[in-house]
Amino acid sequence: RAAADGGGAAEPRPGGVVAAMKVERAAVPDQRLYEIMYFSPVHVGDERFSNQLYFQTDMFNRTWPQSMVDKLNEQIENLRHVELGMTAFDLEFKVKHRAAVLFHLKMALAYLDAREARIAMKLCKAAEPATRSTEGRLMQDKDADFDFLRITLMSVLACAARRVKFYETAVEALSEAKEIAIRRGEDVHPLLQALTLLNLSAVLGDMDHDEQGLRWGLESLTMLYSFFSKHPLPEEAEKFYLITACHNAALLNVKLVRWDSAIELWGEGMDLSKALGEADEDGLRRKLIAIGAQAKHVPEGFLEEAVNVIHGWGEEPDVWNLSFWDFTEAEIKEEIHVLRHTTTLRHLIVDHFDDRRHASPREDALLAQLILAAVSCQSLEQLTIASLEFDPRKVWRRIKKPTFLETSWYASSLNFANILEGSQKPETASFKQMLQNISHFSKKVILCLIVLGNECDAVDLSENCIDAHCITALVRALRWRKRPKFSRQVSTLILQSNGLDAGTTRQLAHCWEPLSGDEALEEEAVADLAGSARSSRAPSISRDPDRDKADLGVAHLDISFNPGIGDEGFEHLVDGIARYRLFRVLRADTVGLGPPGCRMLERLGGTALEFLCLANNAIGARGAEAVVDAALKCRHLQTLELENCDIDPEAATPLARLLRDHPQLKKLAVNRNRLGSEGVVELCGGGSSSRTL
Repeated sequence: RAAADGGGAAEPRPGGVVAAMKVERAAVPDQRLYEIMYFSPVHVGDERFSNQLYFQTDMFNRTWPQSMVDKLNEQIENLRHVELGMTAFDLEFKVKHRAAVLFHLKMALAYLDAREARIAMKLCKAAEPATRSTEGRLMQDKDADFDFLRITLMSVLACAARRVKFYETAVEALSEAKEIAIRRGEDVHPLLQALTLLNLSAVLGDMDHDEQGLRWGLESLTMLYSFFSKHPLPEEAEKFYLITACHNAALLNVKLVRWDSAIELWGEGMDLSKALGEADEDGLRRKLIAIGAQAKHVPEGFLEEAVNVIHGWGEEPDVWNLSFWDFTEAEIKEEIHVLRHTTTLRHLIVDHFDDRRHASPREDALLAQLILAAVSCQSLEQLTIASLEFDPRKVWRRIKKPTFLETSWYASSLNFANILEGSQKPETASFKQMLQNISHFSKKVILCLIVLGNECDAVDLSENCIDAHCITALVRALRWRKRPKFSRQVSTLILQSNGLDAGTTRQLAHCWEPLSGDEALEEEAVADLAGSARSSRAPSISRDPDRDKADLGVAHLDISFNPGIGDEGFEHLVDGIARYRLFRVLRADTVGLGPPGCRMLERLGGTALEFLCLANNAIGARGAEAVVDAALKCRHLQTLELENCDIDPEAATPLARLLRDHPQLKKLAVNRNRLGSEGVVELCGGGSSSRTL
């Protein structure tokens, strides 16, 4: 809150050094401007610090400066003589009176800087008679400058009162100063007006009069922008005043639970703080981060890291380790914002997560957005998730960690071998067994990365223990339409030996559902944000309608060796696949399928199914007959595999009918069944009538 003191004293640091912005005296040649800035946190030259040191000497330290007060009392007496006409109200008197009062106020400010707020208050009250007159002609005289003296007196008094928590006294003083500033209009310097309103806004916030405080705080911010557009100050000073005003207004919005407005003002303040450089000697950036953390609902330390990553500040500006944060919804949103705006981040680390963490209902969509931001981040070169190293734009090619020899003196000779796979993109990106021993959350992140950063025709996720805890992220990523132009939709998905069950396949079936209205709007919003944030070199988000129509979803699915799927799970899956007319290949070897599940295959008649494998499922003759009925409706089917399906001679007749009547079937595999000699003879009879077998 000290940074919001505006026109008054800044918060002293230990040892008596005032925490404030400092500019050279030569940078502010205008005397009036210098005097206004003297009583603000922006220190011009060394006079204020010298005065502070002088009044900390043994003569004045913690002591009432009686001799100085006596001098001001003499001047007040002279003012009364002028009012009575006993002394001429000439230029000499005006200059002398103004100088005497101004020196007294500087002395009061020096005591305030030295943490002697009560003495400063008494000094201000002692000077009060010197800043007003019963004669209107005196008060309105520009050379006497009573308005400036009065407003300055009230500002110093308010800051001293605020320091000792006499908030009502501070509000009374600043309200009077505000009335003078508004009433006198153009006769009062606009910077003095703005700083007075800023001071008043801050004190009203202290008293929880937040609505009123916000009104004057925003008015002050507007006046500062207007003044600096016409009367520029040193850049550091301008930014300091504006950041202070933004901080004050953001704080009041936080208190009023207006998060969006607070975040907007926080962002404005952070943008302005770039001019102050990486150093935060005045503490303004730290105060802004504290307010921003409240508005964004993230930890203060997390937001500080995010700010450093965006601007390239800190000890390792090119590395961001997120392993120690919780990945709440608010944190993920901030991470997305950082990845869209950073130009310095090279390495992002996501590791060591506890599966007991609470998952947000929107977590899957947010993780998809996070990965989209990561793979679209032009500066990002390496992504570490659960100790697995990825190239964010070549996800299929894993990065090998350097060994001791590769980090030694002859490492340059080994630099060519820093990847596990070759440089040529494979047809199938294999991630087999890679995700077995990592947390569910890490699996979600990697699954989103594999799908949204995919460049290959097929993705093999076999033997990764993908269950109900993480399948939803895979499904959301597969359904995401707007993706970087270098990536492509996963058309072939291999999920062998993952322990899939009915509940998991129920979720997987959503893969082929059309996007809901909210999901479509969400993707459009992500594409718009990515387009506005990226540089001209960054990968863009696809908006090609022809591409979207061509790559609608998974057309090849392999769920083999998941016996927990059963009839119920297979039914869910077929229901989902039936929605996608371009679906072509289904491999369901050893999935616990029986006759009831086989009857569901008729729903695939409206698809482009060409290959169906149901091997090693005990479907029996009844199941085989149901498969034949369904196959005759799948007019594009060319291959049907029914090996080791416990088929007996009763199924020979329907199988022969399939061979005889199907217009496209080229291959039927029925090895390791119990057809017997008669069944084989009948089957061959049907095959002899086929024109395509």
